[in-house]
Amino acid sequence: MAVPITPIEIWAEGDVILPNTQEPNKNRPINDLWNKGWDWGEKPSVEEFNYVLNMISAWAKYITEEQIPNLDSRFLRQALNLSDLSNKATARTNLEVFSKDESDQRFVNLTGDTMTGTLSVPMIDLQGSSSDVAYITTTKPTDDQTFLDFVVGDNPGNVGDATIDSMRFRFSPTGSNIFTMLELNALNNTAALARLTGNMVVSGSVQAASINAPSGSFTNLSVSNTATVGTLQSTTTRATNIVASNNVNTQSLDVTAGAQIGSLNVVNNNAVVAGRNIVRSINGVTADSNGNVGLTIATTNAGVSGNTGWWRDNNTGIIFQWTCGSYRGYNNEQYETIYFPIAFPNACLSVNTGTQYAAETIKTDCWGAVAGFNSQYARVQMQWAGDQGAWETGARCMIFAMGY
Repeated sequence: MAVPITPIEIWAEGDVILPNTQEPNKNRPINDLWNKGWDWGEKPSVEEFNYVLNMISAWAKYITEEQIPNLDSRFLRQALNLSDLSNKATARTNLEVFSKDESDQRFVNLTGDTMTGTLSVPMIDLQGSSSDVAYITTTKPTDDQTFLDFVVGDNPGNVGDATIDSMRFRFSPTGSNIFTMLELNALNNTAALARLTGNMVVSGSVQAASINAPSGSFTNLSVSNTATVGTLQSTTTRATNIVASNNVNTQSLDVTAGAQIGSLNVVNNNAVVAGRNIVRSINGVTADSNGNVGLTIATTNAGVSGNTGWWRDNNTGIIFQWTCGSYRGYNNEQYETIYFPIAFPNACLSVNTGTQYAAETIKTDCWGAVAGFNSQYARVQMQWAGDQGAWETGARCMIFAMGY
């Protein structure tokens, strides 16, 4: 259809009195007519007819002259494919989509890219083949605990076999061949083996079933099976068997089975072998080169030295003993072995603990607890309450034992 050339004019635009009817030229029809319209045989009055034509022509003129020319700014054109948006950034926000530049900053390209922030993933799958297992993952058993798990392999066995899976930490020195610093593999479904090329320095505790090393230097060493070393230096050593071709230097040595030692240096004044005390001096009397000590036995059945002592009732055979452990700092709840001044000939019946502060304070919330005892010693632990703000000084366990 061609565009009409006749302009739209408003019918009965003026408000006048009709000369023949002497009524206003426009009069709104009654509501009943607006609901149903004119019926057959009804004739609208000129005033009502003028009202309707005026309304229709006025709205038509308003739409064509004031609304249609502004449609280009109110609606998008399909052919422009959204290029006529006035604010593309706001539109993307409303649609929850990213621009190309925003996507480049938020995502890493599959074929390789450089990240500018941190990467958070639940698991990285490093499988070498469809039948193997290798991945890094995080697990959260509780809300305030997270594990970073390295899982490799499903083939346990002896180290060096071609079919055994292992985890290796390797180093590639300049001008030399790459070598394995540390290798971990599973011996079976419940045990693992770690092989370290070089030296191991441990400032805390070492607990193992067996240790085999040319030399070892530890603060605390606990071996449930056999420790085989050339030279051993340790503050506390506990083992079932110790084999040392050279020297063993330790402040506390506890061997439950056998010890083969080239040279043993005991820095304290006593040692217990097979349940019997071996001493280098008693009350200032030093043992000779064969380990013999000449003593004069007092007639009294008691002995006191500093904070340590014992008393025996000859009539009943009951023995009371008292001694103390070493001072521990805040939150040091490691178990401590405290030997009695003398071994009970038959059995220890009970052990009670007390707590001694290193200095007077009202800010040391701790107490001593007994974990177990035998005729030679008691195993005790300092337990701390509260936080470090309630601590100013160290404390130690004092024990009182009764036996016969």
